[in-house]
Amino acid sequence: MHNPHLSHLEAAHKVLCYLEGTVSKGILLLASSSLALVGFSNLDWVGCPITWRSTIGYLTMLGSSPISWKTKK
Repeated sequence: MHNPHLSHLEAAHKVLCYLEGTVSKGILLLASSSLALVGFSNLDWVGCPITWRSTIGYLTMLGSSPISWKTKK
C-alpha cells in the first residue's frame, strides 16, 4: 500500500480475528460442481394480514454450497 493508515491496520486485525474464530468452518466444494456464484432473493409484500409486515430473504451460492443467506420480517 502506498499510504497506509491506522484504519488499515485495524481492518486487517478484524479480518485476522474473524479468520481465527472460524478456522473450524468450511465450504464443501465438490470436484464435479462449477464455481458459479448465484444469488436468489424473495420478497413477500405485506405477507402478514394481521401485522402488515413484509418478509424478505436472500441466498448466495458458490457452486452447490450456500455461502450467505438472510431472512427478515
